[in-house]
Formats: sequence, structure tokens, C-alpha cells
Amino acid sequence: MTDLPSCQQLRHDWSVTSPPSTPEVDALVVFLSAALDTDIEPAKTMLAENGFDSIQWTQLPAEGLAKGLPEILGDCAGLVAIIDRTSVAPAVLLEIGAALGRGLPVVVLAMKAEAAESLPPVLRELAVVVAQGNRSASGVRLAETLRALLELQSSPSSSQALSVPDQARSASMELVESAFAGQVEEVVAGLLLNKGARIVATPKFQVSEGRAFIPDLAIWVDRLPHPGFNPVFVEVAGTYWDGRDLVNAFSERIAVFRDQMAIFGCVLGLVVTRDERPVSWYVDDKSAIAVMGLDVLAEQDLVRLLSDGRNRWVHGYR
Repeated sequence: MTDLPSCQQLRHDWSVTSPPSTPEVDALVVFLSAALDTDIEPAKTMLAENGFDSIQWTQLPAEGLAKGLPEILGDCAGLVAIIDRTSVAPAVLLEIGAALGRGLPVVVLAMKAEAAESLPPVLRELAVVVAQGNRSASGVRLAETLRALLELQSSPSSSQALSVPDQARSASMELVESAFAGQVEEVVAGLLLNKGARIVATPKFQVSEGRAFIPDLAIWVDRLPHPGFNPVFVEVAGTYWDGRDLVNAFSERIAVFRDQMAIFGCVLGLVVTRDERPVSWYVDDKSAIAVMGLDVLAEQDLVRLLSDGRNRWVHGYR
């Protein structure tokens, strides 16, 4: 089974025992984003040798990701994402999204060519430096790339500030602005981004009682059998239990979710739970909803899963 962070631990143990270090605002301070087991020392050395200071996740305030990350990024001029493998950790995707959402320049530092070649589509057009061969030369390239992005950002003639693809900026902005209720939603969003999905604006609508229904996530998957099956609504069910009978509460949640989808004409939906629930389908004449646990979602081929749902809906499989 994929080594996925638990719901209580997105990537790190956020209970920092020592007081966080809060640097003064400095145009040459960058945030280092990396998976928990990634060696960040080479990147720190490359930056230090070229006039940059760095901050890392251990300096996040004890309040955790939701409050600590924006606070720390406010002290940074940019972000360097260290990628040393062929997959990107969900927390790294979130930190990249948070930085782009604040208008900060982001550089991907790939520690080997395979890591750069395996970047998910949403990150593929970001500035990438491959640290292969001479580390000193790689450090110079990294510093020059950061300074070029900083100059572009500060240029009054530049209306777009950063040279990032519209797709990456759009997805990351939605990721930040959605303000997910908890870490489970953030992990799910990171997984879906890593599988090539784009996060799009979540629609909001009112019902007669004056309540607002907002799906946790809406995603766009380019390789579906037909683009008309987009967007796909995603609901994270693990946060809705309130002491009622779990079976009844879950059935009610599915019914509400199905009504949400019907209003917008959405056919495909995903419901993700905190347990290790295997994939099960709820199909009627209007929609096909797949329900599964978080760990199970991590193992799925997203396009294949949604194509299966499309086939069940078209052919009436239950």
C-alpha cells in the first residue's frame, strides 16, 4: 500500500517543541519545501553559497499548517521545491500552491533528471533546475533563476508577475482559496493534483431553507472519455460524523451529494473516507459516485476509475 500520511499527520509532526524562528523580512529568504525524508542540506548549501537564506518546515509555528504556512511564507521572497524522486509528496504540492497563491516565485530543484521528467502536468512548466553533475554550477543556476523571477516580479511593466503556466496558477490559487476545513481535505487535494487532475472553482448554490451547499472539491480531468464528464465533484466524508448512526449518516451524505451533482448536471463524483474502505459504487440514472478510503484512493489510476464510473452510468451497472 502506498505510504500515505495519516489524517492526523499531513507530512510532519506539527507539534514543534521549541519556539519557531521568525526571521526578519528579507528579499533573499526562500522557503525550502521537501518530503520528510529528503536530504535538504545540498540545497541549503547551494543557496547559502549564492547569497540566499532559507527557512524550512521545522520553523512553522506550533499552530500547524493552516496558520503557520501563510505566516512563514509572508517572510519569504520565494519557494524552492526539492524533488528527489519520481513522485511529489502531497504536502510539497500544497506548499507550492500556497506560494503561487501569494504571488511568490517558485523554482523546482530536481536532484536528478528522472525527477524532473516525472513532474505532474500541473508543475511541468514551472522553472526547473536539475542539480545533476557539478553542484556548484547547479547552485549558480538555481540562484540566477530565483533572481530572474524576483526581477520579473518586481518589474512595474509585468502585469502577470511570474512566469508560471495559467493552469498551475489557477489550480494552486483554488487550492489555497478553498480554505479546506482540515488536513484530510488537503491530503486528498494533493493526491488528486499528483494524479494529474486540476482543481477548479467549487460552485456554490442556495437551497430554499437558506443553507449553502459547497462541494469540498471540484476537479477537471483532461483524459476522461469525453470532456462533458467534467467537472468531477469530490466530497471528503470523514469530517461529517456527529455521533449519529454511521450508516444512516453516510446514506444521508450520499443523498445530499447526489442532489448537489444533479443541480449542476455533474455525472461523476468521488466520496473519500478516512478508513480503508474499498471502492464501491452508488449509481442511478443521473450519476455514478465512487466511495473509497483515503489509502485506497492513493492506489487508484484516476482516469481508469472515473472511466469505470462512466461505463457503469451509461450501461446502468449498479
